[in-house]
Amino acid sequence: MTMAGAGGVFFVPEMSDDARVRVFRRNLSALEEFEGMEVDAYAIITDRYVVILDTMLCPDDVALMMQSLQDELAGREILCVNSHADWDHAYGNSYFTGTHAASIIAHDYCRIRLQSEEARKELADFQNQHSIFAHVTLAAPTITFAPRRRGISAWGA
Repeated sequence: MTMAGAGGVFFVPEMSDDARVRVFRRNLSALEEFEGMEVDAYAIITDRYVVILDTMLCPDDVALMMQSLQDELAGREILCVNSHADWDHAYGNSYFTGTHAASIIAHDYCRIRLQSEEARKELADFQNQHSIFAHVTLAAPTITFAPRRRGISAWGA
């Protein structure tokens, strides 16, 4: 499976021996200070879910990933997980709003960062400099979790 002509996003089959785990990569080019940088996102396919881990640079990147996963989507719920709130991992979140709405899961701090004035300014600066960010809107996680406290499990026991 290849994604030729996908504007820098491509499937990297050699990154996983398990067909249920798909790795997608975005090479940054023509973005001066980030030239040569690579960003990965993962799709984990289970019986009930397709879990997208990180959303690369923009919703267009996610659209290309999801297009390549089209055959896997039937009968499965989509979940998006942000490993953290850095722009190269969360700027594609807005794909999972509106028509493609899905839960976006991340740490509380990810939501705080993506809703901050600093994040809005950083995005505006990127949009003024690079057209790849034109369709990006900051989409914060819809489900968050806090740090686990000593003696308290995630299950409340």
